[in-house]
Amino acid sequence: MNRMIGPPDNLLGEIYSKLIALPCSFREKIEEECAWSAPTFYRKQRLITGLSNAEKEKIAEIFEDVIKSIASDCDKYRRPKR
Repeated sequence: MNRMIGPPDNLLGEIYSKLIALPCSFREKIEEECAWSAPTFYRKQRLITGLSNAEKEKIAEIFEDVIKSIASDCDKYRRPKR
């Protein structure tokens, strides 16, 4: 899942790879936490209604975790402040 595009010191390639992997990572975490198969994930994604409150809460929690993990990587790419 941490496939790199370009050499390891290619900042643009590394960040782009992380962003491309984000939807897959989110889906995998949802499938794991909710005990869903991939077809169930995509079927529920298309529903207008039908998610339980517990599912909605868990999905929001996973979304927050995935976004926080990406945001925490931002510091790695910045120059240290003096």
